[in-house]
Amino acid sequence: MRYIHLDVLPSLNTPTTSEHSTNFDHFIPYIHWNYGPQTTYKQLLADMIAQGFNSKYTSFAKEWTGL
Repeated sequence: MRYIHLDVLPSLNTPTTSEHSTNFDHFIPYIHWNYGPQTTYKQLLADMIAQGFNSKYTSFAKEWTGL
């Protein structure tokens, strides 16, 4: 009964950040600038992790296919 006067139920609110979100979008310019024919995905990912990328290879590969 305590939720009757609310417009949206608190349990239905989705958080603005997710534990599965990454900062991949921040690195898109870096990827375009540094990816070349001699660069492997794993080399690129290692460089990005060294610069603060916050995910693993699987997530990186999934985001990469969306470019």
